[in-house]
Amino acid sequence: NMTFEQYQKAQSLSLQLQPTELVLGKTGTADSVECYGLVPKKIEKVLSAMVEGSGHALQYCENSFFIRDYFSNKYFNGESDLPETNFTIKRYDYNGNLLCSVEIPDWRTNRITEFDDGSFIVTLEDYTDDGEAEVLYFSNKGELQWHYVYPAWHGARLSKFSQIGDDFYGFGGYHTGSYENPVDEIYIARFSEDGELLADVIAGGSGEESFVAAELSDNGFTLWGKTESSDGDFPVGSAKDAKLFHVEVGFDLTFSELTCPVQKEYSPYPYGYYKGNPVGWEDPLMQIKDSDRLPEKSSIYNTEGLIPWGTGYVILRHHQVEVYAFSHPVHSLPGTYRQIIATYYNAFGWPVWQTVSEPFLG
Repeated sequence: NMTFEQYQKAQSLSLQLQPTELVLGKTGTADSVECYGLVPKKIEKVLSAMVEGSGHALQYCENSFFIRDYFSNKYFNGESDLPETNFTIKRYDYNGNLLCSVEIPDWRTNRITEFDDGSFIVTLEDYTDDGEAEVLYFSNKGELQWHYVYPAWHGARLSKFSQIGDDFYGFGGYHTGSYENPVDEIYIARFSEDGELLADVIAGGSGEESFVAAELSDNGFTLWGKTESSDGDFPVGSAKDAKLFHVEVGFDLTFSELTCPVQKEYSPYPYGYYKGNPVGWEDPLMQIKDSDRLPEKSSIYNTEGLIPWGTGYVILRHHQVEVYAFSHPVHSLPGTYRQIIATYYNAFGWPVWQTVSEPFLG
């Protein structure tokens, strides 16, 4: 424990230091992780890119990954006492090369969708009562192509997009009610190539619904969701028994062929792609194995992503480092440092090599 005067002194000192500099020292690190095998420089570049971007990996896509750089914000890096919302998002390939950086008007980044031509969509959301949802479409070079802003009080929460011809189809949730008493429905929107909202639909019943995943089908899309409603568009659930379902969605945003239940729960946000298939957190590939020789399971902050590698795959995990430092100029509580553990598994699932990044501010 420290006195308030000691805390103030440490806080003042932290504002004079770089954001990732330790102030009070560390009491434990991931050094106990046994590093074995020859680690390719490509993976070292990826880890360096993640640490350089303040360690906040935002999303992994099939061909690249995106990092939200908190310290591009003057408020978060201590250069300003006035809150500001803008952030930089950095995009890297899996060689660790910076592809582009884009300015985002608000930190409320929800999800990113990467398209075949390298362009991508970023969605923003605000859960406050009068907040706005936004959709930004960028070229493969990071040039803003269009920016759609929903009216205040609009509840759109788009998390996945598909590009069909010149149009973009977005899938997600719709937030109604109040901030204290929210009600969620399923929301689908269709945008033109210039970012005009052409059509949208809010679907659900008297209970809550949540979007899970969507993929292209013969005549439109197959959408997976969960419902607590026994009425409305997906009347297969109840308040006591939320049901997973899938339904066909036409290009005109009409529903057909509602089916329930389905055996496998799909993760809407894959951590990566292995042999062409999206991999979610529930996939056995992502589970910690006894042979991984990692720290105690409680110190693993979360599974961060998956990178295809040869005939195998690399899993990235966050390890929480027992460090208490007053280097974060915004929060009044001690900060926590983390490290990223990269472990490569061959086609049989056996770990071949492993490495640990430098500590970064979590």
